[in-house]
Amino acid sequence: MNDKNFDKANKIIERLFSRTGDKHNVMQELAVMSGSDIIENFRQGGRASRWEKSQRAIREGGQTLVDTSRLMKSAATPQVQGDTIIHGSNLPYAAIHQFGFDSDIKTKNGSRRLRIKARPYLVFSNEFLNDASRVVSRWLLEGV
Repeated sequence: MNDKNFDKANKIIERLFSRTGDKHNVMQELAVMSGSDIIENFRQGGRASRWEKSQRAIREGGQTLVDTSRLMKSAATPQVQGDTIIHGSNLPYAAIHQFGFDSDIKTKNGSRRLRIKARPYLVFSNEFLNDASRVVSRWLLEGV
């Protein structure tokens, strides 16, 4: 590599490193995109693999995990903290639906086995990951 190209490459690298300080706008954009991707998981009833229909959805003719939309809304509303985007939910049943549940529970009449299959909703699609990569690349290369 000649000195001219080396200097040009070095300047580009310096600009890229200088860009890493102000991440607010790109993080906000990624947060909106990731929230939309999570909503799409609910709309499609799971994307990596379709969720098994819940008993409520079968009984009422509804859609699994969207009876009130509380879980969807809470999971799809991100918090941006510096260079971190946080998705989650503080609803008491959120983790059970994300990870599943299989255990004995106590009832008035003793105990019984409760099995709830996992219905992962905090999953990002390949399309989102590709779009996010383009957004970050564009942000890094602005002004280079």
